[in-house]
Amino acid sequence: MKVKKVIDICKRSKILATFFVNEDEQWLCDGYAAYSICDLPVLTEEYICSLYDISDKQRDKIHFKINTKAPATLCLDDTDLKEVQAMPKNLGVSLSGIGHCVPFMTDEGIVFIQRQYLEPLLDVPENEMLFYSRHDSDGKQYIAVKIGLLLNAVIASVTINDDIVNELRLIYGAAKMANDNQKNAGFPVQENENAEETTA
Repeated sequence: MKVKKVIDICKRSKILATFFVNEDEQWLCDGYAAYSICDLPVLTEEYICSLYDISDKQRDKIHFKINTKAPATLCLDDTDLKEVQAMPKNLGVSLSGIGHCVPFMTDEGIVFIQRQYLEPLLDVPENEMLFYSRHDSDGKQYIAVKIGLLLNAVIASVTINDDIVNELRLIYGAAKMANDNQKNAGFPVQENENAEETTA
């Protein structure tokens, strides 16, 4: 876990909250994603600003909520009996007004999360990281990230509306047409392990 990346996310969101789960499990949150950071001492506003070089000017723009209550709407246990595995797709999507997102396939369809919230986890080998779809008490989907059997992060999903669905449908149709045209023209279809990012 790259804690500095979590701090950077909180600085961009202008919200930095800490809370404890089971009294000894410390989490760091920006209101949209939360990360387990058990390997650090108890964080205070002064300690965070000093350790991560947050200037007084930056500090004034951040809403600190230190040692607040854990979000009651989320399941922060290592296991949720209702969770289902979510499979990340090797495709980047840039959603207007939201930014770069990663799609996950679940039994309930597709779930998007903002790519920036995966950045703190990039030091974890892919084969050690598992993703699950959970629902909060209001029915909103979120992604739970586990390393091994332990929950390490929870990330809010991006709300999908009709405009986004229609844009994705148009992109799919155009991509299928281009692929069919290449096949009919006898051009080899390139197998790309890292799909290019698309925009919706």
